[in-house]
Amino acid sequence: MLDQRMYLGYSQSAIAEDAMKTSAEKVNPHLVLDAIKHKIACEVLARFTIAEIKERSLSNIRRWRANGTSGQAYDAWERLAMDPDDGKMIAVMEGTSDYSNQLRQSPPFVGMLDKELVRKINEEVSG
Repeated sequence: MLDQRMYLGYSQSAIAEDAMKTSAEKVNPHLVLDAIKHKIACEVLARFTIAEIKERSLSNIRRWRANGTSGQAYDAWERLAMDPDDGKMIAVMEGTSDYSNQLRQSPPFVGMLDKELVRKINEEVSG
């Protein structure tokens, strides 16, 4: 592990400092990413109607597919966006389940929030 981190450009002092941290002090980067994606989704819900979110989501998914990008997450988001029960999409955007976290890793509503707000959310959640 030490050799790999040095190869990736970590200094020996950074590696030593990391090694001295207790497990309680170390932050799981996946949990931080989940929290960022959750906060962004909640901000989108607070600022836009579900109809606007669904419209943007479908537009993005269709554009991405036309450019050759696809995946199971996009299929699931497309089903949610096309479902007349808005509560299902809202539940995934607000939810904290593994399924919600997994889908939010590929959010189709990107571009709805101002870049500065997204940057601020990243900074606030990351600490």
